[in-house]
Amino acid sequence: MEKRDFKYSLVYLHFKKLIEEETLKQGDKMPSLISCTKELLVSKTTVENAYFQLAADGYIISKERSGYYVTGKKKNAGATELKAVAISDKHKNTDKVYDMSNVGDDPTAFRFDLWQRYMKSAIRHKDRMATYGESQGETELRQEIAAYVRKRRNIYCTADNIVIGASTQNLLSILIPLLKENGKKTASVPAKGFDRYAHVFKSYNFDVNIRDKESDVIYVSPSHMTLWGDVMSLSRRYEILEHSKKGHTIIEDDYQNEFNFSKQVRPSIYALAGGENIVYLGSFSRLLLPSIRISFMILPKELLESYRIVAGLYDQTASKTEQLALASYLRDEHLQRQIKKLRKIYLGKRELLHSILNKLIKDIPGLLLSAGECGTEMLVHGNAEQIKKLNEKLEEYKISARKVNRYFDSYEDSLMFSCGFISVNDLVELDAKL
Repeated sequence: MEKRDFKYSLVYLHFKKLIEEETLKQGDKMPSLISCTKELLVSKTTVENAYFQLAADGYIISKERSGYYVTGKKKNAGATELKAVAISDKHKNTDKVYDMSNVGDDPTAFRFDLWQRYMKSAIRHKDRMATYGESQGETELRQEIAAYVRKRRNIYCTADNIVIGASTQNLLSILIPLLKENGKKTASVPAKGFDRYAHVFKSYNFDVNIRDKESDVIYVSPSHMTLWGDVMSLSRRYEILEHSKKGHTIIEDDYQNEFNFSKQVRPSIYALAGGENIVYLGSFSRLLLPSIRISFMILPKELLESYRIVAGLYDQTASKTEQLALASYLRDEHLQRQIKKLRKIYLGKRELLHSILNKLIKDIPGLLLSAGECGTEMLVHGNAEQIKKLNEKLEEYKISARKVNRYFDSYEDSLMFSCGFISVNDLVELDAKL
């Protein structure tokens, strides 16, 4: 992976100090990106990343077509506070734990104040709050999702095709009985790491296989095929498309497609097929917060009529208030801005994580690092002795990782590392220590 410039952390600290010392006061306009690049001798991207971090911490605010302005607010202490970058020994905190086991999202990247405004606006609809939600999901949210997937993934559908639920597993519990009624008996999942979804199929007495293209139902996650984010090639997508034409039902879970950092943009299978025999699954949890549980599926016409017969038997599991808030959030195009912001943050964090892991494993022969083109997770795998040595290093540097048992047939254990939750400054600090 190409090593990039991380001077933005120093630019961040430079302006943070000026604001906290009130050299830059509330209401002052921040220097333009161009003037910053000339004065500090850094790239425009470096300054942009530093400004993004300052805005995430509440030091500055962006005003459309005007620039950035100092808010005058001090950053609150707490669990979500970003640590100052410590690059000298005297500033190092030896008691800190670098949490890479949490596959959550960066709490500094989400505007809680903005989301709270939309939640408060939704609650003001007292008459609607006093009634149960639509079993298929609130109409305005389904309309906004239809517009969103058309714009972002070239998927053409209507609100009637969309079913909303609290999670992908919840939606599968609605979908799989429909598939069973249509004569489907066997299902395929991409790998052992998709055991949560395999479990749902098995609970409905499906015979579940791994990477079996002859199965009646083929579950794929093209944008995140493995735990470490491999992306499905275009040729493989067309191969899957051919199976759908033969009567196989394809479930396309487009998980983390927004965080695909490969140079080639690959279309969704649903878009390639025009929706025929394809069920499309999407979620907003990684774009907003994991605690905001809203997922959706787009049903093809072959399953839509079957669903309508039983729709009233299912209670809606996603919060009505959050659905209404998200509908307005989408309508005002805040999600597009959030995705753009997250992509920049996660791109830098992924490369820092890659640098850190390479340093950790370089002295342990035989360990392999798997890093895909998508998402915020990477895997290190090896035999028991190699993993034991790595765990000793992790303990030395106080790094927490997630153990993944027997993901590969040829290895005892794997360790998953995520840069999603940990702050960019902690990653910079750890990279310097190593």
